[in-house]
Amino acid sequence: MSFQGYLKADTQVYAIIGPAVAVADGFTPVTNLTLSAADEAEIIKHNTGAVTSISGGTMSAISSADGYYKLTMLTSYLTTEGMLTVLINDDSKCLPLRSDFMIVNANVYNSLFAAAGTDYLTVAATGNNNSISFYPSGYIVAYFVNSGVPATGLTVTVDVYNITTALLALDGVTMSEIGGGLYSYNFSGFDNDKIYAAVADGSATLGNYDRYPVGYSGNIGTINKSKTALDNMYLNIRDLTTKFVRSK
Repeated sequence: MSFQGYLKADTQVYAIIGPAVAVADGFTPVTNLTLSAADEAEIIKHNTGAVTSISGGTMSAISSADGYYKLTMLTSYLTTEGMLTVLINDDSKCLPLRSDFMIVNANVYNSLFAAAGTDYLTVAATGNNNSISFYPSGYIVAYFVNSGVPATGLTVTVDVYNITTALLALDGVTMSEIGGGLYSYNFSGFDNDKIYAAVADGSATLGNYDRYPVGYSGNIGTINKSKTALDNMYLNIRDLTTKFVRSK
């Protein structure tokens, strides 16, 4: 058993198979193995128990590397991403050969093995771009994307919960579209000293990962009051410092 590495899906390539060693002693290299004469020459693709014959394929001995062979992995062998197993048995000549390969799609393969700076792995953020924000004025603003693109023309509703009481403060109210994927609602009963959590619904137009952004208000009133207290503290320290300097 031998893991030989990664191969690009749907792309013909050479793979190294071996070592093939004699049945009699288990170490003498076998240099005359052929697929057509082998008792078994087949592949097993990912997630299947069925074998695919490769007896009509091409495999040649590698010069000065006794017991090793170059197997042509045809495109038809590499159609399924996942583990691919190559099995070659010739009971009269060699011990069974097995080689495993991981078949990956072209973008994954190229991002790993292409020349530096020529290819990068394509990734897409899922469910991380959408958000809800609260503002001291009482406005709730939600942002929606659909597959990375700002989602416009949605029918958006929002539920808002009072965290302290665990009760609904707003129940499925409709948000107004601003543009560029932004939607807003003027929460007239908003209290800066309370903490709210909101769950918006961007409608079935979106997939589930993009449909339900969540946000919370924090405690804006407390933050504002703390800021005021810090400002006052700073002013008091400044005044005391000024008086101290003048006294000198």
